Amino acid sequence: MSEAKSFREQMASSTLVHVAFGFLAMGAWAVFANRAHPLPQALLAGLVQGTISGTLTLFLKKFSSG
Repeated sequence: MSEAKSFREQMASSTLVHVAFGFLAMGAWAVFANRAHPLPQALLAGLVQGTISGTLTLFLKKFSSG
């Protein structure tokens, strides 16, 4: 049981998991928000927004105090 808890704690504190979640969540939201536009434009919006969100998440995880 302690191994599962340890794995969950590792995932909860993992920078890569947080960055990936920020990228996917906000990128998917941008694609959804631009669904009325042609698919290449909506995907580009998702890629740009996901990259910005992932970068900001990385910056906050690495350089925030606490």
